[in-house]
Amino acid sequence: MLHETIGSLRRKQGWSQEQFAEQMGVSRQTVSKWETGASVPELENLVLMSQCFDITIDQLIGSGDGTPAKCKEQQRLSMMRMYWRKILGLILAISGLFYGLLTLWMQSQNTVLAQQINALFQIQISGTGVMMGLSLGLLGIGCWLVLKKS
Repeated sequence: MLHETIGSLRRKQGWSQEQFAEQMGVSRQTVSKWETGASVPELENLVLMSQCFDITIDQLIGSGDGTPAKCKEQQRLSMMRMYWRKILGLILAISGLFYGLLTLWMQSQNTVLAQQINALFQIQISGTGVMMGLSLGLLGIGCWLVLKKS
């Protein structure tokens, strides 16, 4: 917040409110109101303040490093979306790979275990082409999500 930044920068410089007020050409009460948030400095005072503290106006009114707080929040949300998209992509890719391998294995096996797995998943092995297409689709979507830049 601007009022906290003003007070913090003033104290960092070792100035009292009165000394800072003299440099700004305002009263000590005005500086006090700025620091408590009771009032907001006018634009020309913000310019002068940024010069006194040797920082940009963005740093003075923003988040302290030249990046406004809203931009930081957007960056954080974008990073979270990218993280979850990659997790989902990995899950889909692994699922597709596993599903394809399971389908191929079950096609080559004619055992009781394969029949039990078929019954469990209610899968008809005669549709191996469809199953492989589905697994390749999952694998492709998963890889696309993982490799997508933004």
